[in-house]
Amino acid sequence: MRDFFISALLIISFSMIGQQVSTKKNNKAITNIKFDPEYFILGTLSDYMGRFTYVNKNYQIDRYYSFEKPLMEYIENMIEKENNIDIITTPDNELNISRYETFSTELSLEMNSYFYNNHLIIDSLKNIPKHNYSYLTGRYYRYGRKINDSLYSIQIANSADHLVCDSLLRRIGATKIHFKYLNNIPAQFIYYFIPTPGLKIYLDNIEKEKVKLEDSFREYLKSYLKLTDQDLKKFDESTRRNDTEIINLFKNNGL
Repeated sequence: MRDFFISALLIISFSMIGQQVSTKKNNKAITNIKFDPEYFILGTLSDYMGRFTYVNKNYQIDRYYSFEKPLMEYIENMIEKENNIDIITTPDNELNISRYETFSTELSLEMNSYFYNNHLIIDSLKNIPKHNYSYLTGRYYRYGRKINDSLYSIQIANSADHLVCDSLLRRIGATKIHFKYLNNIPAQFIYYFIPTPGLKIYLDNIEKEKVKLEDSFREYLKSYLKLTDQDLKKFDESTRRNDTEIINLFKNNGL
């Protein structure tokens, strides 16, 4: 089982490695944007095999790998500032894979109200631009990558609700979307898209935080999976080749 999680991390790493190349060129936040905290946090939630498959303890909000600590702390600060809610964080060393778990009676009930039978109820999401942008930005923050200045992706493993990304992208008027399914273990659902101007402002606003998350992830791969700089270089090269293919696909197909 432990080997499975390591294998899964390696697959997921393809969605994050290489991000450093594109995001560090422009990491200035747009300070006049304010996320809707409820929808932003909702977008960050793990739905691996469904909302409650692994996030199944009383009043649990979510769980995070150790490399996701910058993400977790950003969310905690947002919750404490915007909602005046205290979050309890505990370590979870299941299978010797270091994780964090977060708990809050009030916030867990609020988040869980959007789900039924392990799935997000898409009709429960209000069709308000700020809400849509905030949810997609939360998804992008945890699972996305900026490929170039106009092209972005969101890649989620074994996602029970990956179609929500497609629905919300189309709801806000994005039409240049390419979906790719990888029949791996775990399965990967990838959305490549050119955001609308409104969404792009939100995505670029979180870029500085994504750089911190990317740096943490690379250090995790070195320390936990014992990957060398040469290994990371190979991942970067593989990612750039894939990015070139996607960029050409968008150009050649008028996307």
